[in-house]
Amino acid sequence: MFSHPFFMKSKRKYQSIREITNQLITYYYIPYTSSKEDALNNILSKISHEKNVAIKPQKKKTPISRFAAIAAAAVAALLIGIYFTTATIHYSGNNSLTTSYRLPDHSRVLLDKNGDLSFNRYFWNRKVKLNGTAYFEVKKGSNFKVKCKTGKVEVLGTRFLIDNSPQTISVKCYEGKVKTTVGNNTYILSKGEKVANAGHNQPAKIMPVENNYPELALFSRNYEAVYLKVIVDELEKFFSERIELSTGAERKFTGSVATGSINNALDIICTSMQLKYDFEEADVIKIYSSEK
Repeated sequence: MFSHPFFMKSKRKYQSIREITNQLITYYYIPYTSSKEDALNNILSKISHEKNVAIKPQKKKTPISRFAAIAAAAVAALLIGIYFTTATIHYSGNNSLTTSYRLPDHSRVLLDKNGDLSFNRYFWNRKVKLNGTAYFEVKKGSNFKVKCKTGKVEVLGTRFLIDNSPQTISVKCYEGKVKTTVGNNTYILSKGEKVANAGHNQPAKIMPVENNYPELALFSRNYEAVYLKVIVDELEKFFSERIELSTGAERKFTGSVATGSINNALDIICTSMQLKYDFEEADVIKIYSSEK
């Protein structure tokens, strides 16, 4: 019997010489008009050629193997989709210090020591989840939403503070407008208003806010002959800004700074040291000599 792969695929275990000859003629495309000697030489030549080029026969995929491949690809695509839609970035507050972060749209968030913030890693849609206490400075744009255990807060561009627990939520609006929803109750807060300890079964009243900034958002320092470079490092960390010093790095500053605004802090420092600053492209602040 022939051992060529073609015959191994035959459905019949045994074949007649006539059947094998016909299969050879069909397989190797031998014209029926050829003589027996020419046909044999033609077949042997093609077999020898197949061995020389070492063609590896490809296995024919069965319907089952094709189905398995499609199913595996579908599962892989599903897992990849789940990963991209559920992968998150987490920001946490420091045990003893307020921690400042910049979100993908350059909105700023200050997390208190008990604060924990998360959002989608790959699809930024201005939606975040918050546990604990955080202060937000939101850049203008589409709706910015904060989801808490007790309720949710929606804004466009504003400054506000959220302090939430599993039972209640408190929100203070320092700029713009804030919409807070707790169960079936909705509160619209304008600048200088707050709602305190609102819960699902505990309606709250809108009241005035005492200060322009919450305590955790205040950059409050007293300096006595401190190098400007050291102060700039502290400003960068607190306000999550990039500051470039073109001059005066070795100069010293003495004075007090207490503000929640990076502009106010720079005004206090630069004016007393006869320096200037500009907000340049790529969110970089440049400090330079006033003689420039």
